[in-house]
Amino acid sequence: MKVLTSYSEGIDRCFESHYFSIAHLHKESSVLSMHSHRCCEFYFSISGGRTFLIEDNNYRIEPGDLFMINPREKHQILQMDSSIPHERYAVFIDPEYLKTISTDLTDLTYCFTHRPENFSHRIHLSQGQQRRFTYYFNKLAVEDGFGHDVEERSAFAEFLVFLTKCAAEADLGEQP
Repeated sequence: MKVLTSYSEGIDRCFESHYFSIAHLHKESSVLSMHSHRCCEFYFSISGGRTFLIEDNNYRIEPGDLFMINPREKHQILQMDSSIPHERYAVFIDPEYLKTISTDLTDLTYCFTHRPENFSHRIHLSQGQQRRFTYYFNKLAVEDGFGHDVEERSAFAEFLVFLTKCAAEADLGEQP
């Protein structure tokens, strides 16, 4: 899958394909106003120095933070210190596609549907989890070659299983 370098292009590609898209964002672009979209989003921060507003919640972004944003949830990044580059990965997923790869035993929509009383859009990934996140992201970045489509779908399913486990563990050790 092609790694995009624009947030808006990632959203557009997700909707056009009814699939998912990935973006590696490291160049400062104009600050987006409060917005929402129709896709699920994972936002993984490699660097900090920003504040993330999601609905009525403010989160100080630190390296290793993973955010889970539902379709139609209003959100915005506030640029606190423009001298610090803000590198991050974004994964945009069509909610209907997410349902199609879930099973009765493995609900891959869990990160977006399970919202306990103490819910936080943010979980901080351990060093090992951060390396694993990056491993899966890079595995998805393979664009061509025999079987790349099958490898892409299977790697994405593994990636979502990993992210769902991270979210479930953050919810006080619950099982998804």
